[in-house]
Amino acid sequence: ACLLPLILVACSTLTHDPVETRDLISDFEGGSSEEAFGQADKRSKKGLNRLAYLLEGGMILHTQGHLEASNTQFGEAEGVIRHHEEKAVVSLSKGTAQVGSIFVNEKTLPYTGEPFEKVLVNTFKASNYLFLHDFEGARVEIRRSFARQKEIERMRQDDYERVQDEAKRRGISSRRVFRAVDVHYQDQKEIVRRARNLYEDAFAYYLSAIVYELNREYNDAYIDLKKVQDLRPGVPYVENDLLRMAGRSGLWDELKEKENRLGRQPRMWDEKREGDVLIFFGSGMAPRKTQIKISIPIPDVGIISMAFPKYEPVPNPVRYGALYDRQGHLYGRTFVLTDLEAIAIRNLDDRMPTLALKQVFRSAVKGAMAKTARDQGGWAADLATNLYNVITEQADLRCWQTLPQNMQVARVFLPSGRHELVFALHGNTGARVQEREFVLDVRPGETIFVSARTGPWDLIGFNVFQLGPSGVDRVE
Repeated sequence: ACLLPLILVACSTLTHDPVETRDLISDFEGGSSEEAFGQADKRSKKGLNRLAYLLEGGMILHTQGHLEASNTQFGEAEGVIRHHEEKAVVSLSKGTAQVGSIFVNEKTLPYTGEPFEKVLVNTFKASNYLFLHDFEGARVEIRRSFARQKEIERMRQDDYERVQDEAKRRGISSRRVFRAVDVHYQDQKEIVRRARNLYEDAFAYYLSAIVYELNREYNDAYIDLKKVQDLRPGVPYVENDLLRMAGRSGLWDELKEKENRLGRQPRMWDEKREGDVLIFFGSGMAPRKTQIKISIPIPDVGIISMAFPKYEPVPNPVRYGALYDRQGHLYGRTFVLTDLEAIAIRNLDDRMPTLALKQVFRSAVKGAMAKTARDQGGWAADLATNLYNVITEQADLRCWQTLPQNMQVARVFLPSGRHELVFALHGNTGARVQEREFVLDVRPGETIFVSARTGPWDLIGFNVFQLGPSGVDRVE
C-alpha cells in the first residue's frame, strides 16, 4: 500500500523526453519553425520540463531571426535557472528536494539544465544583442557567460566531493564504480578529447572581441582574441583579427612576433571603402541523450542493473559554409570555433563519476526496500517492489536538443556597393550541397551580420542583420 503512490509517480515519469519532443524537433529540423515554437511555447508554461522548453523556444526564435523574442525566452530560462540555484544554496544537500529522486530518478525533479547549457543561454543572448547592434547589451551577457564558465568547474568539484564523502560513509568503492561505468563510454573518448577546455568557450571570447573592436577598445579585443587563438588555433579570421588588433593597439613587437610565427601580414579593413561582413553559422544538430543499462555489484545488495544517459551524435552532412559572388568567386569559408558536440559529450564524461555514485546510492536504497519487502511483506510486497524498481529504472534524457553541432564563423571585407552573393553549404567531400542567394548593399565602415543554421540536412535559418535608417533591418 505504501509503495502504490510511488509506483503511480514512477509511471508518470515513464515517457522519455526525446519521445515527448519528437514532433517539435521534427518540425524544427524540417524548417517548420513556427509549428515547432508553438509546441515549445505551450509546454514551457509549467511542469518539470519548463526550462528545457524555454531553451528550445529561445533557439527556435534565434534561428528565425526574432532576436528580441528569443532574448525574452532566454531571459525566462535564466530566471528558472537562478530560481533552482537559489533553492540549492538554501539547502546544499538538497535533502528535501531530492527525496523523490532517491526513490525514483532524476526525472522526478525539475530540469535545471546541463552546466554547459547554462553558459550558452548567455552566449546566445549576447549574439542576439550583437545582431541588434546593441553592443552594451552584448557586453553584459558576455560577462555573465564568463562568470558562469568559472562557476561550472567549482560547482562540479563541490558536487563530486560531496558524493565521494557519501560513498566512503557507505563503504562503496568509487574507483570500482567508475571503472564499471567508464568502460561503456570508451567509444566516445576521441570526441571527448576534441573539447580542449570545457570551462572556456572560444565562440564567447570571439563575440567579446568583436564587441570590443566595434567599440574601438582594441587592446581588450586583442586580449580576448589571444584566448580564442589558444582555445581554437588555426582559424584564419581569428589570426587576421589578432594581427589587426595588435596593430590597432600599437603593440608593434607583438605584431612582428605574430607575423613571423603565423607567416602572414594582416588584411586590414579599409573602413572608408569597405564594409565588414561577419557570418555566424550553426551547423547540424547537437547530440541527443539515449539510455544504456549497466550492471554493477553493490555491497549488501548484489548485482544491480542501472540506467545511465549517453549522448548519441547526430550525423551532419555539412562540413562548412562559403560565401561567393554570382560568378563563383570565393570571398571566404566558415571555420569551427566551438564544437558543441564534443562539449556536450565531455560535459557528461566529466560529470559521470558524480552521476554514477548518485545512481549507486539510489539503487542501494531500492535494494534495501526489496529485501525488507521480501522479509516482511511476503510475495505480494516483493512483486510490488520489483515492479516499482523496474518502472523507475530510467535515465534522465532531458537536454537542449535544438542546439547546433558546432558554431562556425567567417569574416570578409567587401567593397562598398551592391553585391549579389551566394551562401553555399559544402559537404564532407567538399562538393556544394545547397545554396542560398541574397543581395547586400554594403556601405563603407558598416558591420553586417549574417546568421545561418542547418538542421541534419538542409538550411533551416538564414538572416541578414544590417543597420537601416530606423534601426536594424532583417533580410530573410
